[in-house]
Amino acid sequence: MKRIGRQGIAFESPDLIHVVVRGEVSLEEIRELIAFIKEAIAGSPYLLLLGDLSAFQELAPGVRRVAMELSRSLPYRGVALIGGSVHGKVIAKLLLNALNLFTQRDTPIRFFATEAEAYAWLLERRRVLTAKPDR
Repeated sequence: MKRIGRQGIAFESPDLIHVVVRGEVSLEEIRELIAFIKEAIAGSPYLLLLGDLSAFQELAPGVRRVAMELSRSLPYRGVALIGGSVHGKVIAKLLLNALNLFTQRDTPIRFFATEAEAYAWLLERRRVLTAKPDR
């Protein structure tokens, strides 16, 4: 797992990004995380995201705005989140629902108690997406 500031990120070919969010996420960390994702999934028709929010604390409003702007071009098609406080889950859900609205994509967002459950759901999501010719 690569470290970007306090955050961790990894790519699992062909389409899965695993992010571990720790503490308050800075503007620079958001920019670097999204740049990593864009490079990793270049050429992939969609992106599946596994996010660990267990140690997440905050995403300042200005950082949220930049995250939205930079994330609009990412082809999210499934997001599985584990852990996190109620506050963290609300922020994640609001951000991802806004992305769904702006991009007009069907990107389900699910919360799980364990990484194994989240990963299993993402594998099933991948199977569904690869079975659909229109993705």
